[in-house]
Amino acid sequence: MSTSTKPRSALLNVQNIIKEFKSLNDEMPAQQVEVLFLIARRPGVTMAELSDEVGIALSSVSRNLQALGEWHRHGKPGLGLVETVPDPHERRRVIAFLTAKGTETVNRMLGHMPGSHQIEHVDAKEAVDKIYRMHRSLRPRGTRSKINP
Repeated sequence: MSTSTKPRSALLNVQNIIKEFKSLNDEMPAQQVEVLFLIARRPGVTMAELSDEVGIALSSVSRNLQALGEWHRHGKPGLGLVETVPDPHERRRVIAFLTAKGTETVNRMLGHMPGSHQIEHVDAKEAVDKIYRMHRSLRPRGTRSKINP
């Protein structure tokens, strides 16, 4: 392939990825795309980390996660690409994972890139259970039930 066709081929790949997003939601904001890809890169990322890395307010992260999740605001169905669960270390904190549909969607998009790029699905419940078990095993025995006077 000549050097002049490489950029065209790369642009075609990007254009195909954009078409994939348009098939999900023809008005999908760039923030949602960035949030989706960040969750794909880092399963179990917190809302605060998403906010910092994408450079948007926590309220915007929340709205984007709702749109990418099962239910959007105002009771509208979401895209079903992302699942959020309470962090087992800090129940007030929320962590995000791709759903099986989200993993499949990202892998379909990655299929437009040269080479064989695929991500593995990380089940949110299994990951949280593993984190919780690991956290419990690190805690000194009996510390949970004791109350300090």
